[in-house]
Amino acid sequence: MTAMNFYMRDGTVMFLARACNESIPDFMSEFLPRFTNWRAANWKHIALGRSLSAQFKDPNGAPMDLDVAGNAIAQKLRAMAPAARRQECSNLLQDFPSAEGGSMRR
Repeated sequence: MTAMNFYMRDGTVMFLARACNESIPDFMSEFLPRFTNWRAANWKHIALGRSLSAQFKDPNGAPMDLDVAGNAIAQKLRAMAPAARRQECSNLLQDFPSAEGGSMRR
């Protein structure tokens, strides 16, 4: 994963987690510790991606806006059928393993 991917993942994943929490009780209580561990393990990549992000512009020449991207991703998740949404939320948890779950990824 490139530094930009780490930065973008860091800036958008909470939008997905909030959308998951709307339909899966206590999703955030399981997700937040995993995300916190992932951020701690990958802070250097995230910081480098943040510094590189100034080079990237949208088609109108505006700086990249992670809030816009995160909201769009969350809306797409909310529009899914309930079973598909649960599967995507389960996949999100797998992307951020628990501290006992082994190596960090994504």
